[in-house]
Order: sequence, then C-alpha cells, then structure tokens
Amino acid sequence: MIGGYDPVSYYAGQAARGEARLNHVWNGAVWCFSTEENRNVFRADPENYAPHFVGYCACAASQGYKVPGDPNVFALHDGKLYLLVHPRAQKLWSADIPLFISRGETNWPRIHPFWPRASR
Repeated sequence: MIGGYDPVSYYAGQAARGEARLNHVWNGAVWCFSTEENRNVFRADPENYAPHFVGYCACAASQGYKVPGDPNVFALHDGKLYLLVHPRAQKLWSADIPLFISRGETNWPRIHPFWPRASR
C-alpha cells in the first residue's frame, strides 16, 4: 500500500520507504514499514495511521475523481495523512484544506464505492 512507504513515518515528518520483510496485512492490503516499532504502532491502531482517501490524491478526490497519490508528496492536517499527486496539487490543496477535505469526503462514496469511508 502507498507504494511501499511506511505510513507511520509521515507522522515524524518524513516519507520513509518500508521494507518488504517488515510488513503487515490490514484491510486487504500489504503495508510495509521502515522499523519494527512503526509496524507495531500501526498494528495497534491502523485506522489512525492509514492515509485519508486510501492514499489517493486528496485534491483529485475533492474534484470528483481519483488518482493515486505520490508517497513523496504529502500533508498532515488535524492528525490525518493526505497524499497528493504532485507538488502543484499540494499547493492548490493547501490554499483551502477544509474545503478540499469536505468536497473530497462528499465525492468519496461515488468515486470509490468499495471503500465507503474516506477516512481510512
């Protein structure tokens, strides 16, 4: 999931590549981690660390479509991880984060019906 990046690492302010040997299966996806500690943290509360919009671009979701987010282009807002498709989308999204989140959450059930909740 999320290109093999460690979802817990973002909360320390950096995107770290996970290692295949340090994985955990959650919600039908394989998640990789850079450390055993991060894997254990995720195992204890995956909903808290998995990215919003399941790793799809938050800006695209706000506009009614989905495109995979780039694991190196991310933002944390109100304790949640958001991936964006590229730096321009990140800049646009940063201009009015609450509006983009609200629009994305409204669009989410239509654009990704198999994962009904935008928040993980």
